Amino acid sequence: MLHDKVRELKEKVDELRHRRILLLSRVNAATSFDTDNIANGFARAEERILFMEAGVKASRSLSWPTQHLPAHQIHSTMEEKVQQALGKLKETIKEKGGAKSESKAI
Repeated sequence: MLHDKVRELKEKVDELRHRRILLLSRVNAATSFDTDNIANGFARAEERILFMEAGVKASRSLSWPTQHLPAHQIHSTMEEKVQQALGKLKETIKEKGGAKSESKAI
């Protein structure tokens, strides 16, 4: 009777050791898998963030091109455009004025 109990306990110990080894191997497999997946996830997230930052930078440069110019260049550029528009307007007025005087002469 005592020998039977000792044998049962030895079998139980062997079974528990086997389960422990099995669980440890499962834990190792799961953690190695997770670290790879986590590292890949971080890499993908970093790529997405870099892509989004590049998109924001590109849209800013296209949306507000004058912000990259110093103030004196903005004013000189605007001054040139105003002068060109004023010149075109004066030419248009001269042409219309000349057409009116021709129609009065006829």
